[in-house]
Amino acid sequence: MIIKIISWTVPFALGLASTFIVDGIRKYYKRKKDKEFVVHYLENSILKILPKLKETYSYVIENIEALGLGKHTTEAFEDFNSNVLRGITYTDYYLMFTKRNKKDFIQLVEIIAMIDFLRQQLPSKVNNDYFATIDNHLLETRNRGDKIHIQNCEFCKAEKESVIAIINATINSVEILQGKVEQIIKSNQYRN
Repeated sequence: MIIKIISWTVPFALGLASTFIVDGIRKYYKRKKDKEFVVHYLENSILKILPKLKETYSYVIENIEALGLGKHTTEAFEDFNSNVLRGITYTDYYLMFTKRNKKDFIQLVEIIAMIDFLRQQLPSKVNNDYFATIDNHLLETRNRGDKIHIQNCEFCKAEKESVIAIINATINSVEILQGKVEQIIKSNQYRN
């Protein structure tokens, strides 16, 4: 009787243990692969877009200073978003990035939040919103197309200064984001 119970429980226990081991190994390699993907995405997508983003914000300032007659067009930056990064849960990020350094997880969460923030303030949106506000003001004051009014009007001057200050703060945010992305890449470059 005891031999029968042992003959049933030992294979069951071995099967259960091997399932846990195989499942653990599978999760480890999946997290490793996901971590490599995240670092690769940050390096080859987000990091490459950031200098262009800064440059385009500078073009928006030039366009505002030139009263809409700037020489540069603004890109849409449709690829600049955190959707790819949101495909992985924060729990998985925590497990991937806290094994050796908890700062990497915190940095990654900050990177995702900053990308979402900057996505709402892309150069084309800031440019279009500014000129829509100025156009609406010109319609209300019956000065449509009057460039001299734009240069002398207190509302237009204040709006211009406000938008340029926002753009400069956003450029600073892009630089901070770039530093955080570079730090994540550097700290995970040779680790797996």
